[in-house]
Amino acid sequence: NIHAKLDGRYMLARDIDASATATWDGGKGFAPIGNNSNRFTGRFDGVRHTIRGLYINRPNENFQGLFGYTGGAHIERLSLVDGNVKGSYAVGGIVGYARDTVIRNVSYAGRVDGLHSLGGIAGRVSGGSTFQNVCNTGAVIGRVNQSGGIAGYIENSTLQNAWNTGAVRGRQQVGGIVGEADDGTVRHAVSKT
Repeated sequence: NIHAKLDGRYMLARDIDASATATWDGGKGFAPIGNNSNRFTGRFDGVRHTIRGLYINRPNENFQGLFGYTGGAHIERLSLVDGNVKGSYAVGGIVGYARDTVIRNVSYAGRVDGLHSLGGIAGRVSGGSTFQNVCNTGAVIGRVNQSGGIAGYIENSTLQNAWNTGAVRGRQQVGGIVGEADDGTVRHAVSKT
């Protein structure tokens, strides 16, 4: 029930099997936490637990991921495996659009599919966000542009200690770590695909 308090502090008490989300909302699956008008601004600590089988099938909707849109948020110590996230613009395994957000010690394994600005961890990253110790082993399938193993697009933000082994596809602005960077910084990043 995080949707009821988007500025709260949360910790996972155990691993979560989210495979049932494949049948939710008439096949659309999980509704992301936060959107562009009501952003997730709180703290989420996975306490090194795993969420398995998250399913999102919203190909005509923007800001898709476990978190749809974050602002001033902290997300850490979380693994998401066997994920399947499909959206249109700003699509990521963990966050669709991360603004002024800190993400640390987070990994994603699964599939991310969308049109524009998509990545294994986040679709779009801006506003002084910081990603540290992030890993993607899932496939990123872009239909138009800005596809990256970690992030599709970063602006005025930093990625540090990033690792990608997932396949990345797209038409333009495609990268193993980042599809396109505008005044962004990438340090200690490796992509092996």
